[in-house]
Amino acid sequence: MEGDPVEGGADEAGGVERCAVGGGSAACRAVDEGEAALARGRPAEAEREFGRALGGPAPVACRARVGLGRVRLKERAPGAAAAAAEEFDRARQLCPEAWEPWYWSGCAAAHEGAYARAESHLSTALERTRGTVAPGPPPGQGEGHAERERRTRAQRGLVRVRLGRNADARDDLRWAAAHGPLRDDDQLVLARLELENERWQAAADSLHGRVRDRPEGLVLLAYARERQGRFEEALDAYTRALDGGDDGDRTLYRHGLVAHRLGRHRLAHRSWQTLRLRHPDRADLARLAACARYANARALVRRKEFGDAVEELVRCTPWWPPGTLDEAVTELRLYAVWQLAVRGEPGARAHARRHLEDVRARRPRDHRGHSYAARLEFTAGAHARAAQLWSEALRLHPDDAVRFRHALALCRYRSGEHAAAEQELELLCAPGRPLGADPPGTAEAALALAALRIRDGRWGEAADTLAPLAPGTPRDELLAECRYRSGRRAAADITPGPWRAVAHARAGHLTEALDRLDATDTPGRPERELALLLCKAGLTALRGRTARPRATETDGPDVPGPDVPGPDGSGPDASGPDGPGRDGPSPNSPGAGGPGRDGTAHGGRHDSGTPRWERAATLLTTAYRLFPALESPEGGPEPGPESGPGPAVDGPAGAHHTPNASGSDSAAGSGSALGPYSRSGSGSPGHRPAPTDAGTAVPRGSVVPGPLRAVVLAMSGRREAAAELLADCVRRAPTDPELNHLYAVVLLNALRAGGSGDTDDAHGAAAGPAADLGERCAAAWAALLHDDTFWERFRTDAERRYATEVPTTLLGQLRANARDLVASLLPGTDAPTSTSPETHGSQDASTGTSAPAHTDTDAGTGAGTGAGSVSAVLRSECGGAEALAAVGGFPVPGGGVLVCGPLRIVELGLEREFGAFVAALDDASAGRRLRQAFSRLGAVQGSPGGVAAPRVDLRCVPCRVSGAGSPVRGADGREVPDGPLVCAAGCGHFARANPGYAGWPDGARLLAGDALALALDTLLDEGRAALSAAEPDARAAWHSWRRAFVLSRALGRYRETQRAVVELALSSATALRRARRADVAVAVLEAAYAIVGANDRDRLEGRLALALTDRGIASANAVLAGGAQALRAAGPERLEPAVADLGRAVTLNPHLYRAQLSLGRLLHVLAVQRRRAGSARAGVRTLREAVARLDAALGRLPGDAALAGLRDEVRADLDSGWEDGG
Repeated sequence: MEGDPVEGGADEAGGVERCAVGGGSAACRAVDEGEAALARGRPAEAEREFGRALGGPAPVACRARVGLGRVRLKERAPGAAAAAAEEFDRARQLCPEAWEPWYWSGCAAAHEGAYARAESHLSTALERTRGTVAPGPPPGQGEGHAERERRTRAQRGLVRVRLGRNADARDDLRWAAAHGPLRDDDQLVLARLELENERWQAAADSLHGRVRDRPEGLVLLAYARERQGRFEEALDAYTRALDGGDDGDRTLYRHGLVAHRLGRHRLAHRSWQTLRLRHPDRADLARLAACARYANARALVRRKEFGDAVEELVRCTPWWPPGTLDEAVTELRLYAVWQLAVRGEPGARAHARRHLEDVRARRPRDHRGHSYAARLEFTAGAHARAAQLWSEALRLHPDDAVRFRHALALCRYRSGEHAAAEQELELLCAPGRPLGADPPGTAEAALALAALRIRDGRWGEAADTLAPLAPGTPRDELLAECRYRSGRRAAADITPGPWRAVAHARAGHLTEALDRLDATDTPGRPERELALLLCKAGLTALRGRTARPRATETDGPDVPGPDVPGPDGSGPDASGPDGPGRDGPSPNSPGAGGPGRDGTAHGGRHDSGTPRWERAATLLTTAYRLFPALESPEGGPEPGPESGPGPAVDGPAGAHHTPNASGSDSAAGSGSALGPYSRSGSGSPGHRPAPTDAGTAVPRGSVVPGPLRAVVLAMSGRREAAAELLADCVRRAPTDPELNHLYAVVLLNALRAGGSGDTDDAHGAAAGPAADLGERCAAAWAALLHDDTFWERFRTDAERRYATEVPTTLLGQLRANARDLVASLLPGTDAPTSTSPETHGSQDASTGTSAPAHTDTDAGTGAGTGAGSVSAVLRSECGGAEALAAVGGFPVPGGGVLVCGPLRIVELGLEREFGAFVAALDDASAGRRLRQAFSRLGAVQGSPGGVAAPRVDLRCVPCRVSGAGSPVRGADGREVPDGPLVCAAGCGHFARANPGYAGWPDGARLLAGDALALALDTLLDEGRAALSAAEPDARAAWHSWRRAFVLSRALGRYRETQRAVVELALSSATALRRARRADVAVAVLEAAYAIVGANDRDRLEGRLALALTDRGIASANAVLAGGAQALRAAGPERLEPAVADLGRAVTLNPHLYRAQLSLGRLLHVLAVQRRRAGSARAGVRTLREAVARLDAALGRLPGDAALAGLRDEVRADLDSGWEDGG
């Protein structure tokens, strides 16, 4: 037990009390001085003072004896406790009823080891605290009875611990703790007593204050929390105790246990490893450390950190006692090594191989090491080495022969030992072995053996292998296909199902085969085989001949005969080459508009088709609808019966090897006969290819190349379906010139034929009803007109055809002529056109009406919505293509450079890539022009009002229909009045409507800023144009300037715009003055003067004063030129405009001499005319005004003779008595 059971400090009892007897006596003062010295740690001084007080009264002497005893206890010297006990005995004799001598006597006895006597004295002291009056301090001073009892019980509890009476000790310490704070050591003792009594919470509660931070207290607290199940708190307390220096064995052991229970295996291993190193002969500690590593390895395996798990297992293996967990550790190590190998990390396979070699060396008779090593070698491609290891595993563990032989067969096949592989599988399939055993039993072996034979094209042998197996999946389907491909196509040989339907098709009964196939739940392979037969029949129809079925069904492949389904799939097409409808379409032909096989109308005009083309189109359309995967390279023709490779027999050892049956005896038309269109696109209905597909070559794996099928569809009259199919091809090869040419021609013909939306082909729904032919046609032709590769190839073909050099300089004119020709062929309708799948009107949910997706001011562009003729769309697309050509074109993903308009970018789904390309351009001005051309700005520039119109709509259709949008704010943060309308923030259609802005983080805001800047420049240009016309229109210029100033404030370009307006007005006024058109010059200057700010008005005032002077003088001269009689007849009012002009000129520029002198003369003349007209008073007022004006002029130009003479003349008239009528 820790802690001293005796209090020994001077401040432990009575150190703060004062003498209660004769408070002013020397003895009392000596006791007080002694207590103070003892409290300050000066025992010698205290002893001296206490000795001086021994002669005082008994109570004072008693306290002095107690003080001397406490001094002796402080000495801690041999015999000090006995000397202290003598002093305390004398004190008891002086005051037998006092508490203090008995208390300290018990403490001294405890120091001597006399715990029974100590308990007795402390019990007596406890009785003295309960009513016995003893010498002590007066009321209000020193300790009270309750505090003395608490201290006494605490000391007696410690003594009783030494006596082994823990229950009584616990009661005393609990009482003391309940009535006041215990010392730190006393708290530790109480906590231990509570732990012994299994009162875990009471033990934790007994630790307060600083003791909770001491290592001893942390260990006790941790143990209490551990027994309570609060392991996180326990682990934290143990860890803090270890950090505080308590690294005892018990602490380390308990810390490891708690950490292990919480899954902190590294912490557990660290503590237990420390114990193991301290006690190297303890096997149990070594096992604990190994157990922690093993548990940590399991946790690492669960987290898929296999490399670390293997290292942990390697470290812990030597520490396991023989035969304990050796099997489990080995199994876990093998699993971790295998998982490490298959993850494919750099060096993982070599690392795993080293560990497996170590396992095999340690346990050479363990088949698991060989099997895992075999798997590793197999994944590394060392199939021969893997076969050796599987053989060794089979020798060591023959009970697992099925799985091992299966894997061995796979390895032998992969290493080229096909015969040996078949031999291994045949052993599993030998007579006498039960078929259908538990996987991977003999049934699996038979399937694998059949797969090997299928891969070698031995369909008949595969059928013989599968026949003995029990019916079920996948045996029935594989057996039927094997019999079909081996030539045994009789109905009796093939199980009823899809392959029997295909056998009927092979015999030429295509309609019956389609009906049978539709009625069955089939996988993809029978449909694929039938689709290949249909493709072959379609290509045969193109070549203009029909092969008839052979005499027997067991013969080789055959071309379907006349029993070819018509468009409705109900019977033979009467328009076949041998049918009666050879010279015209049959009732079921597409040209007759009969229903398709899926119940939809073919629609459209088919007057350009012939029965041969219609028949081929129907067959090919049915084939690709039946099995759309024919479009992909994997859907191409396969080897015929008894030839060609079969499916791969891949997979882990013992896996379920189901044949991926392949091979077909169908053949497609020769690719060499397709000319430049022997390539095909891929895709599925409704699928929009990923941008990464763009620019790549069209895959050649399709059975019938897409362009060829498109030609067949177009020639049969299904032009829109052909266009949709070509759209898929173009998405995959956007820079293929021949493909683009074919696409543009088909679209133009479909548009001119008035397409009806026929999407009979499986690709017809690819772009949806919103893919407008007009806009797509314009986009295709714009791209083709700007395709340098196409035109260069056109030029070289012309040179080769005509054996004449064609200079490249002719290509420009040729392109222009081609553009004019295409524009003339395009319909000039004003019907609205859309630009992308988002641009059609949408249905209003509230009214049930169709909301318009355009306005009358829209111009069709690939970046937004558009209306107007297709020619307008073509112009817009060509404008975008020219802007793109100026920067070298757009490098599409996958290779190639594309020059086109915005529509083609949207159609290819490359908005984001194009936006990033524009944003990365080094030339900022070129990038700005390009992004504007590929946006709604390019659309509205050609519309009435253009981008400068108020509230020009730049939103996408969904935002326009829903009324959504973001207000355009200027540089000051305020909304721009009548500003452009842009898409709402986060609009999902913004990129498609504005591909040029798709690469910017805040594209809508940038679009609004560009629109404002473009509108500002446009308004200034409009003002300049209004003043540059033959008849300058100052009012129109004023309206443009007014709107420009509003936009310039939003852009922060107000001063710049104001200077531009002033310069334009001044230059225009100068030119007009030279042309002697003063009235127009005044109008222009007044328009600018009325709108500009005060900072620039001073420049206009001087020029306006000159213009007003010119106009005033010219006007006055014109009036005065008629003479006095004409002037009297016209009246003085004719002169008032000239006076007003000259007056304004003087006001604007008082230093203008011509204006001052002319105004004075004209006022004089006006006064005379008013007097002659009978208004003498008005004449006098005019004379006075003239005098005032002339005086003011002379004040600025003193001594001017002309002004002075004129003033004197006017004064003379004024003094002559005009007012009296003289």
